[in-house]
Amino acid sequence: MILLGFLLNINPDSLAATITRAESFVLARLGDSLRLPVLRSVSEDSFLLMGSLDTTDFGTSFFLNAARFSSSPDFREASARAAGLLYARRLPGDLFKYYPLRRSCDPDADDIACISYELALAGYNLTNLNALLALRDSSGGFRTWITKRPVRNDVDAEVNSNIARWLFRLGYRDEGFLRFLNAQVRNPELHYSWSPLAFCYTMSRLIRDEPDAIPDSLRASWSRSLVERALAARPWSNLLNLALAANTLMNLGYEGAEVDEAVSALISSQEEDGSWPGFAFYIKRGGPEAYCFGSRELTTVIVLEALYRYNPR
Repeated sequence: MILLGFLLNINPDSLAATITRAESFVLARLGDSLRLPVLRSVSEDSFLLMGSLDTTDFGTSFFLNAARFSSSPDFREASARAAGLLYARRLPGDLFKYYPLRRSCDPDADDIACISYELALAGYNLTNLNALLALRDSSGGFRTWITKRPVRNDVDAEVNSNIARWLFRLGYRDEGFLRFLNAQVRNPELHYSWSPLAFCYTMSRLIRDEPDAIPDSLRASWSRSLVERALAARPWSNLLNLALAANTLMNLGYEGAEVDEAVSALISSQEEDGSWPGFAFYIKRGGPEAYCFGSRELTTVIVLEALYRYNPR
């Protein structure tokens, strides 16, 4: 459990040094593949001991998302090269799947949306709009998996927040989808999130990145609800949740002392190698076991996003 203390003055030099150490850690861990390592584990608390490396590109989208706020030429150059490799691994129709090397793995809307958004920012043109629109569900939201057979519990609030960010960038507008998202903000249906703050984080990214696609009244009510939910989760249970909360609050323009305290706690908890510990971020259920996914690298790029965007007052 993370206990935030009294408000501390954050030294800009200390903040910059923390960022530099974290960037060096991430660059070293990317390796030649430029794929951000993600681990899979049956235990949420033992990634370093029991986790196995997951050959996914999903985590790399979070690296690209953070890197666009970096002022480091080396970090941004690595991000550009990683984007090129992601683009080269796309499937016909500009689709993406969680396991790009496995034929048995179907494409999914979450990977498509998260990766496509970052590639578009990097200058790549992708034409997968119709494939995503074909996933529209009677609920008003979108299904997750592109499969021939239906999947249970396939409409997920967090996935739809990522889909919305990409579709809104493409110019897609639909009142029914906005009503669906509004209902999810009030009472999210979550099937793939392990962290209780993951949905707050992805919705806040949507509001931050595509504000013009959301009517003013909805944007204001969503922001209030998400800020309240992030603050109500205090004390945040681990450093990943702390970073998700800090990002959520800053993305939504919240300037309370909790932001300063969260950033102070993140700076003081950085490990010697420049990382932050790995914690479960998302989950896949099915079969006899449920697997949770996360890594030091994934936590670290989410922390970096918060540190980049922090503005000491």
